[in-house]
Parts: sequence; C-alpha cells; structure tokens
Amino acid sequence: MGVAANQARLLALTARKCSLEEAIQKLLNTKVAIARETARISNVYNDAISNRKLFVFTPTANKDETIYEELSAANLFNRGGYIVAQKVPNGTSTTYTQITTNDPKAIEQGLRNGTMVLMQPADLGTQDVKEVTINYTYADSKVFSGASDPTIPTNRKWEVVKWENSTLIMDELDKSDDAEALRRYEEAMNQLKIKEAGIDLEINETETSHTAVSNEMESVKKVLTKNTEESFKYFS
Repeated sequence: MGVAANQARLLALTARKCSLEEAIQKLLNTKVAIARETARISNVYNDAISNRKLFVFTPTANKDETIYEELSAANLFNRGGYIVAQKVPNGTSTTYTQITTNDPKAIEQGLRNGTMVLMQPADLGTQDVKEVTINYTYADSKVFSGASDPTIPTNRKWEVVKWENSTLIMDELDKSDDAEALRRYEEAMNQLKIKEAGIDLEINETETSHTAVSNEMESVKKVLTKNTEESFKYFS
C-alpha cells in the first residue's frame, strides 16, 4: 500500500477513533444518569416507608392488642367526644366553625398545618372558652355517620385540645403503603439494572473496537514512518 493510501487509511481510522470515543462518553453519561435515577428511586422509597399518619387509638381489654382507626370526624366524635373545627380569621380574633367533611386526609392535613383544631366540651375550670358554630347538616355531610348521638347543643362551650397531647390520636408510621412502595422500588431498580447491564456491554464492545482501531493506527503509522525513511534513503 502506498504512502497516499496509508495516509487516507490513517485519517479514516482517526475519524473512527474519535467517533468511538464520543460514543463511549455518551454511554458513560448514560451511566451517570442511571446512578442519579437510582438515587432518586431510593429517596422516593425511603420517603414512602417513613411517612407518618394520624390514627384514632382505641383501647382494648387486651393490653397487647392495639386498634387503630382512621382519623375521621365520626371516629373522633364516637371515641373521644371531639369535634373538629376550622379556624376562621375574623379581624384580630379567630372564630371556630365545625367542619362538614369526614375525609381523614383533609382532617389530618388541617390538624397538622393548624387550620383545624380539636374541640371538647369545656369544663368549669377552663380559662380559654371558645364558641363554635355548629353545622347541623349531619345527614347530608355524613360527618357523624354511624354516631350514636350526633346532636350537639348550640349553647355548648368548647375548649381547644392539641392533637399532639391527646391520647386518642396516635402519630405512627403509615405501613399501609409499604408493600406497594417496595413493589414499585424493586420493579424500578430491576429495570435500571437491566438497562445498566446493557450499557456496560455496549461500553465493553465499544472499548474493544477502540483498542482495535488504536492498534491499527499504530501499525499504519509505522508503515508511514518506514515509507518516509525509505524515501529519504532513496533520495540520499
């Protein structure tokens, strides 16, 4: 093969080598993205198994048995005589209105962010007595669905009870979604492992091609060097 042909071959190999190096870099970037996605999936799973939920605690005769019921207005009323009231800003003061929802999620969110409070009948020693606007749409709102006596006198006085201090409410890890969270985590991680294995295989194949091209380039360079040396000898 002549000098011109070898030079053309060297240029083609150089272009091929650059293309392979670019491909390897893209594959490595994909592995970095997989690592980031792995960390994200792990964080999502950890959040899912560490989330907390408020429950209504019901004592039983068996001290080793624990019963947790959902944080509904009905359970709060039936188990502890509590009503849930919404805080309504009124100028410089705050008024209280009984909620008309029985949704545990809405009640928990309201209690946690402070827009809702638990109320219990005030006794004679209560210093901070509150008035609560009572909603009588029980049949429509289903707030006290299943309650034995949903009738609340309008003239009753109330006091605020901090849910954090109430023995009726338990703030526990929510394990109800742990199994589903584990299933999603394992499924996502398995998919990433399969993808990463494919990337690793492609990287190995590309690196093998890169090594072969590099070796061939060295051979062509040696031939070109030899041709050049022989040419100088001829003219000398």
